[in-house]
Amino acid sequence: MKRWFAALLTLALLLSPLTPRAAAASGKAVPVLVSLSSAEGEAGERVTVEVSLSRMIWFANLSLQIGYDADALTLTGVAMRDGAKLSETSQTLDVNPYVLVWANAGNVRWEAGVIAALTFAIREDAPKGESPVTVDFYHGRGGAGTAYRDGEQVNFRVLNGDKTPLRLSYQGGSVTVAGEDCEIASLTREGGGIIAQLVGDAEQGDRLLAARYGSGGQLRELKLTAWDAAPRCVFDGLETGDTVKLFWLSPDGVPRCAARSMTIQ
Repeated sequence: MKRWFAALLTLALLLSPLTPRAAAASGKAVPVLVSLSSAEGEAGERVTVEVSLSRMIWFANLSLQIGYDADALTLTGVAMRDGAKLSETSQTLDVNPYVLVWANAGNVRWEAGVIAALTFAIREDAPKGESPVTVDFYHGRGGAGTAYRDGEQVNFRVLNGDKTPLRLSYQGGSVTVAGEDCEIASLTREGGGIIAQLVGDAEQGDRLLAARYGSGGQLRELKLTAWDAAPRCVFDGLETGDTVKLFWLSPDGVPRCAARSMTIQ
């Protein structure tokens, strides 16, 4: 039961919308993208995920939280960019999501590039495939639902004594856990169905989980089918711009390899 719960938690994170969630913005200003890099490694190895800004910003407060699947990853180290008068993090590395805060009495200018690097150890029992790492504004100690709002209590600059939102958008990364010599080699559309070519040995009870997303990244449909000689997932009314993401699952619900996506042309 515990193993299935961990697998379902991982899949719930993996099945989040494909497009980054943007903070509320007004006017024609282009949001500054806060993004995470992706990494790959095997069980027992250490990998680094970097936090980057897409362009230059002036800020008085920049507060982020980094989330990850603790069943797959253990945070072992954090390095932060210098240049702010106050730099704070969570008190211990096991806090999840992990918090990064830079604060100043006035505004500080930072150029685009890497502002932090987080080192993760891949757990020996980590499920194979993609393990998402997320980034968002700091929600406060109580998490979502507290008084913290992006651009108000956190992530702002000061102009004429007033707080002005930084207007950030956020894009997560992932750590791919390498494992068995298997892969989803290709996806092919055939009528209303998607056929997967699987490379590697399947076990009795293996299944395919297919997620269909609309062109805007919204999750529209899920299909769970048994594996057979010609794995096929059928969707009604596939449209141009839809994306199908396929997961190869073991009988325990653990991904056997990295997922594969296909956008309908």
